[in-house]
Amino acid sequence: LKWLDTIRIPKIDESQSGYLKYVEKRRKFINRVNKWLLVPFGNMPIQNFSKKELIAQTTQKEQMSYTTALKVLPTIRDFLKYAKAGGFIDSYAFALEIIDDMKALYPRTPTQHRKAPNDELRLKQIMREVKHSNLSATIKNLFFLGLVMGQRPHQFRELEWDRVDLKAGFLYFNEDNNKTKLSRVRIPLPRQAIEILQAQKGAYKTSSDLVFQSSIFSPKSRWQLSQGTLMHNIRSLGIDDL
Repeated sequence: LKWLDTIRIPKIDESQSGYLKYVEKRRKFINRVNKWLLVPFGNMPIQNFSKKELIAQTTQKEQMSYTTALKVLPTIRDFLKYAKAGGFIDSYAFALEIIDDMKALYPRTPTQHRKAPNDELRLKQIMREVKHSNLSATIKNLFFLGLVMGQRPHQFRELEWDRVDLKAGFLYFNEDNNKTKLSRVRIPLPRQAIEILQAQKGAYKTSSDLVFQSSIFSPKSRWQLSQGTLMHNIRSLGIDDL
């Protein structure tokens, strides 16, 4: 099954829109392939790869989630298609059978929502603690912009200045950074958001065009803040109910 290593996500250039999302998508793809296929089956002859072996690996040792199955099983199917076309196996019907039975084999886990304070006084207290803390200006601005705008966190972590129009008072989102897949989506900026973004213009700067930049370069995410950075900083202040 080491032949699976030849399957690749089509590469895109670093200068193209959505490059960071591509890097994250590719990393997750490789991790899934390694965990569910190459580690348990990498040295197995392709002729011995069977429905029984695959179901045992993905349901008995560590239950594969339905969300992961939606991505891993089609990869297996495509891999077996190549194997059949190359004359290594006679059929890959068992992979199609598993895909048909995905909902039964890999049940969805209930969504676990984070608890959130809904007391106005507590929210004001949290805001004061963050405002007067020794957190960096970038983290503070990211925190308060999230409160004002209510967008998904990744949309601010990936936000670049060319999508910010402070004069007209709008944020712009393209097809690759919004779920609607609409081009040039326009979000109005309230006064508080404009003030936060104006303050952020004077915060830590690197060669990146990101609005909220990490002070540490990562080969994986480059200058983009990691997903857990904001909450890690908030928890460092002793705030654990947000």
